[in-house]
Amino acid sequence: MSGKCISTMPGHTEDVRMVAFSPDGATLSSATWANHAHVWDPRTGKLLAKLQGTSEDVNSMVFSWDGKLLATGSWDNIARVWDVERGALIATLLGHTQSIWGLEFSFDGTQLATASADKTARVWNLAGPERSATLAGHTDDMNSVAYSADGRLLVTASDDLTARVWDVATGRLAATLTGHTVRLSRRSREEAGTKRGGGGRRAGSRQCFRLRCGVRQPQQGEKDSLDTR
Repeated sequence: MSGKCISTMPGHTEDVRMVAFSPDGATLSSATWANHAHVWDPRTGKLLAKLQGTSEDVNSMVFSWDGKLLATGSWDNIARVWDVERGALIATLLGHTQSIWGLEFSFDGTQLATASADKTARVWNLAGPERSATLAGHTDDMNSVAYSADGRLLVTASDDLTARVWDVATGRLAATLTGHTVRLSRRSREEAGTKRGGGGRRAGSRQCFRLRCGVRQPQQGEKDSLDTR
């Protein structure tokens, strides 16, 4: 890596708040305070699409694993799915009652998981009717979501200091992972503070957990792992 700038993407009229590469690195998306996202060719700096349609700021976004779709979450409580090549809105996902902070596509692209400040996550079916399953149980804002490699499990992280593992097929809680002492977050607390009055970023820690089928609560001295049977 030379550190040399190879392209510049001009044209934004507000602060650029986030950027995301497609998994193959061929496409770059950026989002600003101006209620829309841009899709770029990162090698040339050419604008490929301007994704407009949100009524408030975009605060989360993620590409599907094949790079063909981009999901955005917004302060208007709506997740949207876009066709990257055409720059077209193909799905508007309604149901959350507060802003959406986390997004993740399943590896096969048939589902989108969303995490919201309304303390719930939702799993949306993108392959058929746009119905969703609601995952409730956290007691504070949800900040991020992630699928297991086989798509069977979904983990959510929250300001309530826990991560929770869910069975995607049934929507049941499979495990609650405890032990953290500061908020679990993918997003910057400085960013959240600009609109929500939150504090700045706090130092945190990482913990590793072992997961198997079923649930067994960790015993004393096992706060850094969960061995479920």
